[in-house]
Amino acid sequence: MKQKTKKRLITYTLVVVWLVGCYFIGQSIHSNSATNDSKGTESASVETGIKESAISIINAQQISTDEIPWGFTAGVISEEDGSNAWLLTPGTGLQVEITEDVIVRYEIHPWMKDTSDGASLRIEYNETNETLKAEQDWKNYSVPQSAHTVRIEVMSTDNDDGDWVIIRFDTAENGMT
Repeated sequence: MKQKTKKRLITYTLVVVWLVGCYFIGQSIHSNSATNDSKGTESASVETGIKESAISIINAQQISTDEIPWGFTAGVISEEDGSNAWLLTPGTGLQVEITEDVIVRYEIHPWMKDTSDGASLRIEYNETNETLKAEQDWKNYSVPQSAHTVRIEVMSTDNDDGDWVIIRFDTAENGMT
């Protein structure tokens, strides 16, 4: 082979390897942010207390970690006790398909208890549409299996300051955790 042909072959091989590497890096970044970078809904499959067949996050956005340490307006966070919970801010929500009776547990995030004036949770399923107040202590709301699909949205009470709501799910069979 000519020297010129070898150089081209090596150059093309390096370009292909570089492109493949970029593809895999992009896939990794995309999969890490897929549940948080949404203007509509994205599916998430993280164990947060119930056997979910599907959970969609509504209106999640990536933001500066100066605003919220996790860098998103809605998504799964790890609690200090090692469990997972959903963090939702005003204007975001979840749509959950359930296969059993479920208890929705909710409260203002402990870091925001001194800042938040409280937030509201709108829970919709079948013909039910309720607005609940999220406060500084855990509250429980029971959803029957017959609901099939539950939509939960966070709204501000008076302002958005510190209105970070933590949501956990548990089965009615297991009781509270």
